[in-house]
Amino acid sequence: MVVGNAAVGGFGNQSDFAGQIGTAYGTSANTEVYLNTAWAALPEVLNSTVGRQGLNLGSYILARPDFTSFYSQDRWDNGAYLMDGLKTGTYGFGGITINGFVGRFGATTSTGAAVQPVLVGAVNPSRVLGGQIGFNLGSVAKLTGTYVNLDGDAGPVNRQEIYGVDGDFNIAGLGFKGGYGKSVRKFNSGTISDTDNVRYNVSTSILGGVNVGYDHIEQNYSAPGDWGRTGVFRNLVDVNRFTADLGFSINPKWHVNGGYTSNKAILGAGETKGWNVGLKTALTPKWQMMLTHENTQFDGGFQGFGPGSFARFSTIWLDYDAGSNSLLKLFYQVGDTSGLLPTPGAGPAIGNQKGGFFGMQYGIKF
Repeated sequence: MVVGNAAVGGFGNQSDFAGQIGTAYGTSANTEVYLNTAWAALPEVLNSTVGRQGLNLGSYILARPDFTSFYSQDRWDNGAYLMDGLKTGTYGFGGITINGFVGRFGATTSTGAAVQPVLVGAVNPSRVLGGQIGFNLGSVAKLTGTYVNLDGDAGPVNRQEIYGVDGDFNIAGLGFKGGYGKSVRKFNSGTISDTDNVRYNVSTSILGGVNVGYDHIEQNYSAPGDWGRTGVFRNLVDVNRFTADLGFSINPKWHVNGGYTSNKAILGAGETKGWNVGLKTALTPKWQMMLTHENTQFDGGFQGFGPGSFARFSTIWLDYDAGSNSLLKLFYQVGDTSGLLPTPGAGPAIGNQKGGFFGMQYGIKF
């Protein structure tokens, strides 16, 4: 059960990026109440669970982004969309596993506000069904095939079918992850779009801890996933993306991490280049501090943005070790964007934004 004036309206629903544009965090809203999860196990019915529960099928297929990386709350951070429905248990035979699910999206609060709206391009789905099949090929590979049918009520596109095969591989001692998928837009049973709708991706770890990855995501690939953030934008399409990141400890008290991301348009023009760096240290046996900075540049008219557009963020966290059942953190973030978003209250024109906010979070589990 969730109760508060920041449950949805005051802090955003945390599922829809468009809903975050112009959102003033901290704005008071009406006190709202909603049921977060409530489900029952049915071991005699396909070992199923039924009720309001989370659904996460992988980053490129169905996973809810974390829009507030500075804020720790499992109901927003677990990557799952709330579904009212049924999930079967996983059944295995001869190295093959299968499971299925069917349900509805659309949980609302006591005031009727959507808790976790699911948006897939032009489709705002109300219903979902599908399944997964897994193949265990021993030490060589583990594959998972996924089919999802997302169904809505309004046209001109009211259905989205998503197919994917993802796996972990080990070839000649090199471990890597890879996947392939496509999405098909439909109106009822008729296909609206089935071209330029493929994604494939591969990633691995090299040189003792450098993680590198490559994604090819075409302009009509559409899924409610969480395959990456570029500046203030999520899940870019029509891109070839390269990522690299690493982290290492200087000594027991100091840890450094950094990363680089580039996106090059497939059919369009332009590119983005971005880097980030972070430093984490123990101030005392109880207090830890982390500093991060990121800078993303948009060049060459990438997806229609003007030259010199950028997004920069600097954040400081202070975490206090209050025990396994308590949480205390303080954070301050400064953001600076140019040429990417409309200025709140100034109409649709793209402008410049600069500002910061301070927050404190305290939690107790019991």
